[in-house]
Amino acid sequence: MSAKVSRRELLEKAVKENEEKRALEEQKKENKRNKVYTSATFQEKNYFHLETNAFRVFRLLGAPIRARQENWDAKLIRFSQILDDKGSKRNFVWPDKQEFYEQTGKQFILDKVYNKVLAYDWDDVNRVRCYKHSKTHPVLFNRVMSNNQPENAFASGWKPSKIVVANVIDRQDMDWHKTHKKTKLISSKLSLYKKPKDGKTISFYKEGIPYSLYETIEKKVSVFGPAELYDLVVKKINGAPYYEVYSASETQYFKNSDILPLINPQEEIPEELSWEKYDLDTMFKVSSYSKILFSLGEFILAVDDTFKTNFHTELVDLVEKEREGKQSTDSNSEEVSGEEVKDMRHEPVIARKKINFDRDLGIEDFNPDSLDSTKYKGILKLTEKEKSYIIGVDEKGFLKYRETDDEGNPVVLASGFEDDELSPIFFQHCPYSGVKLVD
Repeated sequence: MSAKVSRRELLEKAVKENEEKRALEEQKKENKRNKVYTSATFQEKNYFHLETNAFRVFRLLGAPIRARQENWDAKLIRFSQILDDKGSKRNFVWPDKQEFYEQTGKQFILDKVYNKVLAYDWDDVNRVRCYKHSKTHPVLFNRVMSNNQPENAFASGWKPSKIVVANVIDRQDMDWHKTHKKTKLISSKLSLYKKPKDGKTISFYKEGIPYSLYETIEKKVSVFGPAELYDLVVKKINGAPYYEVYSASETQYFKNSDILPLINPQEEIPEELSWEKYDLDTMFKVSSYSKILFSLGEFILAVDDTFKTNFHTELVDLVEKEREGKQSTDSNSEEVSGEEVKDMRHEPVIARKKINFDRDLGIEDFNPDSLDSTKYKGILKLTEKEKSYIIGVDEKGFLKYRETDDEGNPVVLASGFEDDELSPIFFQHCPYSGVKLVD
């Protein structure tokens, strides 16, 4: 016969359960706010970051960058954050200069704009660059040189940095790895920002590690063997050479550190290799021409007007080829957080050459309610008037729209959550993703 449970005990148990569930709900909300996605995969990113004056121990997974075999092997990219036409910073991945030229016989469009605005003469006496347009066209110059931060000597502007992105095992957070069965992405820096309105702290991770640090790791690898077969210890320091790199077996350099018990001396660890890894080829693809046009189109038009160049028309041509599937060297890899999703809808750029969105007429009696709501998640959120502008679906699954409104005015299309997810600019929700859109 079971013992009788008092009312107090029942209530205390209920209160405890309630608190646990509330804490779980709050954690889910916080995770949702802080998640970072790629528009191509919506994959959440989790980072292992280096810290100044602290030993950090990790296992670098995959083959070296010059002998990549899998999409999760460490990858060298050119990466920059650029201020777009709306005043927000966007991540851009640039192709390797030499490889791009060998494939196309041309320069990448961003390289062309960058070189034009930052054209310079070399001063042999003082051994410095003398920029031609810094004083004659300061608005354009400062935008490219420093993302409109001319007073900041450390602002990198458009200049792409050579960084290496990689999957790693964080020895100082093994409980997380064993729970989630996933790897982490390596980051050279964590910055914390406190929101003034609610005091919430947001984490910003710098993508990848400098190529110079990876080169130092490779030199260490050449002495001790493949990096994947042993743990590494890295300490970030103030001043050159900026990083100290050790094999985990070089314990004399950190024998008094608390990381010693965390080091795993085992060479091959099948369990860790079986964990889910980030597809770096998908996550860090070269930024699409569509993204460049919608993010920087207005600025590129201003460059053309000033220097009598033709970059915008060239870019529009590239977008057309890209949309037709003829340009295979480029794809969108923009990273957006939950807060940024609301800002993904851009005002259309007034192009010198109209982009053909293949808006041919569809079936006259097409019923948008017949669309699969699991594929077109925003259909149920559209008003009846908005639905009336959808006239069909093309062979690739993209929606077709009326060319004119009820008054005979042209229907202007704008991007949604992804560049290909076009819809009339007055739509309040993206018919593909269901995301709330703002003009």
